[in-house]
Amino acid sequence: MVGLNLFIASGIARIGVPQIARGVMPFVLILLVDLLIISVPPWLSLVFPGQ
Repeated sequence: MVGLNLFIASGIARIGVPQIARGVMPFVLILLVDLLIISVPPWLSLVFPGQ
């Protein structure tokens, strides 16, 4: 899905896929860190549903 979105965005912006990928990489890294924070310590994801 990410590859298809990069391809479509590069077509719309008329920029190469590597340049788009470099611009998107910080956001992908932030999403991966968020995923690790939520999934690694199980107590963190289970705190809010109990309230």
